[in-house]
Amino acid sequence: MHDRLAPGTGDLDTAGFVKMIKDAGVDPKVIGVEVISDAYMAKGIDYVADYTYKNTIKVMEEAWPEILKETVTA
Repeated sequence: MHDRLAPGTGDLDTAGFVKMIKDAGVDPKVIGVEVISDAYMAKGIDYVADYTYKNTIKVMEEAWPEILKETVTA
């Protein structure tokens, strides 16, 4: 359980899963990412936050770009 990967970096089709949720009519108010990884945490919390954020954005850009326009502010 302590060796999970960031969204879109593993063997499963994360973008496809997100598209399925979107197509089912889900309207999330919050999108959260949980990555339990000792290897990532060994690099520090700043690394974990940046790495998982960037990979989550990549998945969302592919699967549900319009939700990013509604929710993400830089």
